[in-house]
Amino acid sequence: MENKVLIDSSGWIDFFRESRPKINWQIQQLLKEDRVLICGPIYVEVVGGCRTEQESYTVSQLYNELSFLELSREDFYPASLINQKLRKKGHALKGMDLLIAYLAIKNNCYLLHNDSDYDRAAHFIPLKILKLK
Repeated sequence: MENKVLIDSSGWIDFFRESRPKINWQIQQLLKEDRVLICGPIYVEVVGGCRTEQESYTVSQLYNELSFLELSREDFYPASLINQKLRKKGHALKGMDLLIAYLAIKNNCYLLHNDSDYDRAAHFIPLKILKLK
């Protein structure tokens, strides 16, 4: 999944609000190239933040077309070790963000985001960040 991209909820929010044209263009390109991944934590954050049932339905329809990264019971221990490492460095991630970062690392894909916590964490863990254009 080397060229695939997991888009964090911070990127999706900017995309759906059309608040940052460069992010919109970049995500549209990634979607056209079939490079976008989704996972449960991002799904929950974005769909849970929708304002109407119609918005929720529209977003979930898009997400249902994307490749889905699964979490299993076996994933929680290595994710916890990543959090321990980050905490020792003073840069622990919140629960959902930790799982998102872990899935990106595990699946060797890029993370596209608009959240400085990931940038700080990437100095200490092998998280590949796709820079916003």
